Amino acid sequence: MLIQYRPQGRNASEISRDVESALREGRIAPGVTLPPVRVLAAELHVSPVTVASAYRELREKGIARGNGRAGTRITGAPPIGPRPPLVAPAGVRNLLVGSPDPALLPSLPAVTPPRRLYGDAPVLPRLGRLAAGQLEADGIDPRHLAVVGGALDGVERVLQAWLRPGDRVAVEDPGYPPVADLLTAMDLAAVPMAVDDYGVRPDALRDALGAGGQAVLFTPRAQAPTGAAWDEARAGELAALLAGHPGVLAIEDDHAGPVAGAPARTAVGATGRWATIRSVSKSLSPDLRLAVLAGDEVTVSRVEGRQALGTGWVSGLLQEIVAELWSDREVGRLLER
Repeated sequence: MLIQYRPQGRNASEISRDVESALREGRIAPGVTLPPVRVLAAELHVSPVTVASAYRELREKGIARGNGRAGTRITGAPPIGPRPPLVAPAGVRNLLVGSPDPALLPSLPAVTPPRRLYGDAPVLPRLGRLAAGQLEADGIDPRHLAVVGGALDGVERVLQAWLRPGDRVAVEDPGYPPVADLLTAMDLAAVPMAVDDYGVRPDALRDALGAGGQAVLFTPRAQAPTGAAWDEARAGELAALLAGHPGVLAIEDDHAGPVAGAPARTAVGATGRWATIRSVSKSLSPDLRLAVLAGDEVTVSRVEGRQALGTGWVSGLLQEIVAELWSDREVGRLLER
């Protein structure tokens, strides 16, 4: 593809920053192929090693992706700013974004904010008790819990806890587009797994594990975009395969939770590294940026340790609102309906 823009700079950092600036300013578009390393090196009068280093920096930032002989291409959704809103034509309902019907969401309660201070436990005791009860009823070990800022935030934190750039992650195909964008931004390689009406096919998981996948990301129910959900047999087949690979990180993204329209199933009980993430965004409100994360002791401790260095914790006010909603019988009946 011919492009007018040509990266500028005298060293790798300057070239990388110039490409990033061009993206923000609209001088280059997502999907465009950058000039070949030797061609750009000759134009800028720098060594090919300098350009190759700049392109590697762009890959590490999730801005570009190497495509072998096809060159280095700007990713489809580079992480350089908020994504533009998806606007549906008049008379069309936008199902791609996955928003729940506002008419079916419960009213948010007025709660007294807890007096939280630095050093307090990151998980509010009341929320922790309620979440543990729900998870245990669904066959998920609730001994180690964290609270994160939504399902994808939890997925990212768990992947960061174990993986490094270039590692391979098995994902559903077709799958949720933001997951693919997230993996690209983290410089992780996606290994596709075919799905059917019951989710990931066992043969596809077997092939992905055989191809050296260091992590597997599942959606046990309400799979996007197919709506597939595991039954007991499928969850058992996947669990048996994972049990033979205890070093593989297994993540379950239960983004819809109680409004998925199917019972909860889990396949990660027999693995050494695992996390199940249950968000409240679909069931209670997209603006409640909160998900409960259960996992093995090491994974949860790494997630909370990294969280402590940044945001510290998810707002106690949000946690209290979710706990209040979970305790309301009318809300329970609404979610059931």
